[in-house]
Amino acid sequence: MRHRTGRDSRGRAASSDRRPAGPEKQLLADLCRATAAARGKRLVVIPVWLPGATPRRIREGALQAPPGAVIDGRTFAEVLGQVR
Repeated sequence: MRHRTGRDSRGRAASSDRRPAGPEKQLLADLCRATAAARGKRLVVIPVWLPGATPRRIREGALQAPPGAVIDGRTFAEVLGQVR
């Protein structure tokens, strides 16, 4: 996520990368289903195993919080509860 953090010494907008993470590990397909349900949409999610380096990295945990990540105490379901 990109968030503005104020102004630098020259008055330009400054920003930083912030990668908050939740306290749970979940399947991407389950997150898609939960997001659709929170938005009131009906969605059929069919998980598939894709070949290649990027899908393999995702299966190995590339989307999980890295060491030193800010762990947000809210669950994904709690965050979705704020979606309107």
